[in-house]
Amino acid sequence: MSWPLTRKIPFGPSYFSLLCLLTVIYTWPLAAELKSAFFGFPGDSLSGIWGLWWLDYSTSIGHPFQQVDYLAYPFGWDFSNAPLPYIFIAVSYVFVKLFGDMAAFNLMKLLSFPLAGLTTFYFLRYLTKDRLASALFGAAFAFSPYHTVHLMAHFANLYWLPLCFLFLLKSLREGGYMNAALFGLSWGLLAADNAYFGFFTGLLIPVFILFHLDSIKGRGASYWVKAGAVAAAAFVVVIMPVAWPAIKASIAPDPGATGVESRRLSDLFIFSAKPLDYLMPSVHNPFLGWLVPDLGTGPLKGHRYTEHTLYLGYTVIALAALALYKGLRAGGALRRNVLLFVSAALFMMLISAPPFIPIGRFDIDVEQHTVTAEHRILLPQYVLFKIFPLIRVYSRAGAVAMFAFTALAATGFTFLAKRIGRGKALLIVALLLVIEFAEMPGFRITRPAESEVYKWLAAKPGQFAIAEYPFGRADDPYTTYEYMFHQRTHGKRLVNTPANGSLRADFEARIRDIGKEGAIEALSNAGVRYIVIHRDKYRAGNEYVALDWVTRPPREKLFPPEWGRAPAAPELRLVMASGGDELYEIPGQD
Repeated sequence: MSWPLTRKIPFGPSYFSLLCLLTVIYTWPLAAELKSAFFGFPGDSLSGIWGLWWLDYSTSIGHPFQQVDYLAYPFGWDFSNAPLPYIFIAVSYVFVKLFGDMAAFNLMKLLSFPLAGLTTFYFLRYLTKDRLASALFGAAFAFSPYHTVHLMAHFANLYWLPLCFLFLLKSLREGGYMNAALFGLSWGLLAADNAYFGFFTGLLIPVFILFHLDSIKGRGASYWVKAGAVAAAAFVVVIMPVAWPAIKASIAPDPGATGVESRRLSDLFIFSAKPLDYLMPSVHNPFLGWLVPDLGTGPLKGHRYTEHTLYLGYTVIALAALALYKGLRAGGALRRNVLLFVSAALFMMLISAPPFIPIGRFDIDVEQHTVTAEHRILLPQYVLFKIFPLIRVYSRAGAVAMFAFTALAATGFTFLAKRIGRGKALLIVALLLVIEFAEMPGFRITRPAESEVYKWLAAKPGQFAIAEYPFGRADDPYTTYEYMFHQRTHGKRLVNTPANGSLRADFEARIRDIGKEGAIEALSNAGVRYIVIHRDKYRAGNEYVALDWVTRPPREKLFPPEWGRAPAAPELRLVMASGGDELYEIPGQD
């Protein structure tokens, strides 16, 4: 009768539960406000929550999810040519139906912490054979600055990455078609959920192979051809539903549908890592942030909070150095492991850098974020961009570098624990990691407020279209994404659009500036019934930009030229004014 008391509880579920508890504590009071607040700052989060709302709404009325007639009115936005992250959409569908859009958004973000920690634990346990080290650094990777900050802005979906490298190592070291299939499956899941990390993993596969040539030779070419075919087949099966819309569009183009826009080479300068990104903590670290100087937009430190928070932590670096020292002295499997992950980390750091190193006289254009130089040393990403022009944020390779450093640090911790004792090592390292990795910006939880204008529109019966001003770019969070977010409240169609090319060019040119002659006439002819003018936006500028910058943004970021000047009151009936918002009615649209 004592069996229930003596049965051993599996460590995995217990560890996952602990990580969930740490997540709730770290992000508190979000757990108490799941339906009224969201994790992170306004930006891409606004369009992400709108996406969950649209998934819920469109499926509830039987409308095709990829054909959005509630935006880009009167033309609509068809994104059926864009890659379809079906796994993410399937999970989103379940969560949004169960919890609603805001709570679903929060829960999916919060679960990323324990999931990343758990999968990293299993990888490290295989690598180090030390449960304590694996548990500690599984949590370290899950709550690392990059992962935390990225979750404030996007869905990172990093939890597949450790499984991908786990089964890659098992395939190379143990062999077996099952391991090969699981590697292809996990790599496909990673690429399907986050193409960037799938891409960076693909770049690292040759590095892992080079360190396992002895195993490859031992099993013969025939086996590896078959194992490679199994892994490739599993990868293709998983990734094909994502890629198929783009493949279909290339075979039979649909001029009415949009895909993924090509990127500019200048994006690689904006979204590349700088040396001090890895060595300086975030300005929002509550313990160390006050030590971080404002270096502006120079070549040594990146200026974006989301993409340039790549701090490795000196605790991790010191333990990685200890692992390297011990590995070089010991030789054998330990030496191979250490050199493998040092190579992986350095390669990813190189990939995360700008596309070339300037030699001789050079000039930095801060506004365009480009560098012209007398001579250049091209880095791999310069060539990779020519082949894969849709990949532009190479700084994200820093997350993979952090993962490699985590593997080294966990290895180094095992030696420290032997030297000073496991309990003492755990206490010291855990405390140092908390100090170095804490990210507590004042805007990490957003509590959105609804304008009285939106409430009035929601109460207005029937379906009609509205246009909101300033009319920002397609990817402007402060205008376009915010307007989309509040569409969840009023439920009316919007002229504003998040997709370039979804509005007819001549129509967009006429209506972009509401003060321009012919703008109201064009809106009226299109059947638009109301115009909303946000006076505070014209006065204060883009308030969201400063949240994602660690230095003062330039004026053109705060007051984008495409906004135009604040318009005079149009010669239309003012329906209401509230909190800096003005609602006007275009006559003749009843």
